Amino acid sequence: MTDLLKDTLTSQAQATTPPELDLDTIMATGSRRVRRRRVTAALGTTLAVAAVLGTTLTVVRSQQAEPPVLGPSTGERPPTYAANGVIHSGDKTVNTGRRDLDQLAQNNFGFFYTVKDSDEVHFHDGTEDSRISASKADGAKLRAAGDYLVSTAQTNGSFNTTIENLRTEKEILNTDKVANDPDAASRKVDYLFALDREYAYLKENGGVVRQPLTGKKEVTAEFRKAPTIPLAAGANRLVFIGPDQQIFVAGDLAKPEREQALQKYSGTPDQIDIGISDNGSYVMVAPKGQRPALYDVNGAKYPITSPQPLVFGQWLSDDTFAAVTAASAGRPVDLFRCVVTSGKATCQVTKKAIATSNAQVVFPNR
Repeated sequence: MTDLLKDTLTSQAQATTPPELDLDTIMATGSRRVRRRRVTAALGTTLAVAAVLGTTLTVVRSQQAEPPVLGPSTGERPPTYAANGVIHSGDKTVNTGRRDLDQLAQNNFGFFYTVKDSDEVHFHDGTEDSRISASKADGAKLRAAGDYLVSTAQTNGSFNTTIENLRTEKEILNTDKVANDPDAASRKVDYLFALDREYAYLKENGGVVRQPLTGKKEVTAEFRKAPTIPLAAGANRLVFIGPDQQIFVAGDLAKPEREQALQKYSGTPDQIDIGISDNGSYVMVAPKGQRPALYDVNGAKYPITSPQPLVFGQWLSDDTFAAVTAASAGRPVDLFRCVVTSGKATCQVTKKAIATSNAQVVFPNR
């Protein structure tokens, strides 16, 4: 690590607001800290998820009072995606030198990714590309956000998940330590299913825990209806598969009994993509191979208008999202910007032919 980067990270760590990823700064200075970490992909497998059917949900939240909806969005972000081995973040590009990326994760230090037919995890800081892990757990998912990185190791059929603050080099959570702590004997962490700048969302004790990354104390709140499989969380919302394979959204974690049914889903959790908008106003439900469905937090379904069938990419703000053209033989993939207003989403092409017809476009994991 250069002295300039070390001084920069020290000053940024003292700031009250975590900085956004500045790709120009990363390209100019580089970052070596992440390469010293043994990083594997995050989350358990579908078998671990399936074992929670019929359990009771518990949510853990901070003692501080929180509004049902987060504050105003800081503004619309440019889309971030990978196509043909090149990572695009706004008008910046990072060439990985590899053809097909399989998974992508992003935090303040750069990009983490895997390639098809390989268990190796790579890190790119905007200057160099390096392998940071010999392998990842089969079927696992990369997770990174803010200054945080999630690692999951598999030993004797069980998973140990750790969350580290790369800026302070401190371990925030270690599920093995939780399990072996006499003061936390009642806690049993199954797996992590979501991460953002403030919280880790864990399947625990047959329920769901929202773990503050700042180490604040926690209190519990119970759901009246037990979800079977949690799918996504963020912006004070939780999306889960409940009884009868029905997808629900809990619109306020402080009052989790207020849940709304969205749609039926009979597939496995790894075959569906869920996107929660920045402030939690909208939820995108996107089963693989099917058109995405857009809902508000009250369960109302919004039509999506576009000139071509689309695949959901990522939320760019609380009311805009990115999408790409659905796969079609012989037709290049286009990038769309979609705006939610007046009870519907309207999509327009912002960049044509971002990938060839047989190439996969990968957006960062949530």
